[in-house]
Amino acid sequence: MKAKGRVRSRFSLYHIVIVSCLTLFSRVLGFLRDVLFVKLLGARSASFISDAFLTAFRIPQVVYEILLGGALGAALIPVLTTVLYRDGERGAHRLMTALFIIISCITLIISGFIIYGAPSIIWFIAPGFVGEQQLLAARLLRIMIFFIVISAVSLLFSEAVRCIQSFVVPALSQIIYNITFIGGLCWFAASQASIEFLAWCVIAGGFVQCMVQLIQYLQLFAFELPSRSTLTDVWQVMRRIVPSILSAGIAEMSFFIELQFASYLPAGSISLLSYASSFMRLPLGIFVYALTTVIFPDMVRLSAYAPRRLAFILYEGVKILLWVLIPVMMLMGVYSYDIFATLYYGHPLISVHGVTLQWLLIIKLLSLPFLAVSKMCVDALYAIHKTRVPSIIFFGGTCVNIVANYMLMSRYGIYGIAVSAGIVAAIRTLFFIVLIDKYIHVRRYGSRLRDFLSKIAVQLLCIGTPIGILLWIIRFILRINLHYIFFAEQLGLWFWVGPLCFLAAGIMWSTRHYFGIKMYFFRHRSRLP
Repeated sequence: MKAKGRVRSRFSLYHIVIVSCLTLFSRVLGFLRDVLFVKLLGARSASFISDAFLTAFRIPQVVYEILLGGALGAALIPVLTTVLYRDGERGAHRLMTALFIIISCITLIISGFIIYGAPSIIWFIAPGFVGEQQLLAARLLRIMIFFIVISAVSLLFSEAVRCIQSFVVPALSQIIYNITFIGGLCWFAASQASIEFLAWCVIAGGFVQCMVQLIQYLQLFAFELPSRSTLTDVWQVMRRIVPSILSAGIAEMSFFIELQFASYLPAGSISLLSYASSFMRLPLGIFVYALTTVIFPDMVRLSAYAPRRLAFILYEGVKILLWVLIPVMMLMGVYSYDIFATLYYGHPLISVHGVTLQWLLIIKLLSLPFLAVSKMCVDALYAIHKTRVPSIIFFGGTCVNIVANYMLMSRYGIYGIAVSAGIVAAIRTLFFIVLIDKYIHVRRYGSRLRDFLSKIAVQLLCIGTPIGILLWIIRFILRINLHYIFFAEQLGLWFWVGPLCFLAAGIMWSTRHYFGIKMYFFRHRSRLP
């Protein structure tokens, strides 16, 4: 391993493009996985079984996010970077081995407790489940809970290699997970296996993903017995990780709150919210998490030797995300019904719930800019070691979420839950901006950001209007002739809409200078300032 020489403070647009492309491919596979899942479970009482499966599937994911998902990288990368410079490779080996042992033991113990109390946990998370549905969810949870252990170890490996600017394999591993799960779905369809088989496919996919991460990890690191001095470094990681766990735990409480309220709605409501959220998370994964994954190690280094530059980096990162997300949000909103109607064509889900899914997606898309800015702010706070601030903001957001769900769901049903999530995201973002200004003074970029947003609006108006008219004309012509209905109302729609959207993206990229849109990271590919 040449880790010590590889730790450089570099931001590369190439890394973002690679990670975004791999994430896009992973999300495409994820869509295929979800489509197969809906079609297969639709033939087996989808409202009953899919709600139970999705609830049991999400609990390990949320517990993992609470324990390590957003906390491990924020705590590990600063300490591991220091150890690499101070003690070299052997110090890093010892630290990672100690963390591997500790995290494996903790997650195994937690999994054991969840297995023992699975029925009570399902009753608490989804009190609207009764009888066989509650028992089925508990059985599935006892299988899929080991996903916590596998994901925790996999995350530890990926954060270590990310610290030394290696991003490809962690992104590639998610693709491998989806391929494994799709293979399990195909076998499930062919063999008419029980729903428990799909739960084991989740574990198998996570295991394969972990093995891929392990192979990459062993090329750069090695397992070595920890020394007494390693305990100090482990304590530093744990001391940083506890406030981050508190932040992540409070943030993920929103999911449990949403589940609890949705479980009282008609059967299938949890599935509808899950399907809409999965499409909303597509741009989050492709753009937001790709950018923050690449830039966070550099934010940590900047906090040490150039903390005043963090405000500039945060501002430029937000500019990139808004320039990309606003048109994507508008496009997905316009084609919100077609997204579900084409991918789930012929499925009863669309004939019964198509319009509901459309409006759920539109409502959730409105929160995209707030979620993107919040993610950037949280990473900046972690970089300057202000890990308690997100906990306070997330706790306040959770309280608002409970009240908003109670008030809105009784009146607007499932739409009230989606609106509540958007309100919380907006309020949370506002508080993040106000509080982060206290530490790195981002207010001075407020007028520049408003000017930037006005330029985006002009560019979208000049480019989006003719492209939108062209899309409408082509579709109108295709609808007239029933021989081309496949390209107007079914999956073939994306064969021509997709290329035209990429053409519009290319035009926006090539004409950005004419509209005065300038972004630092698109002009500089060397060291951060």
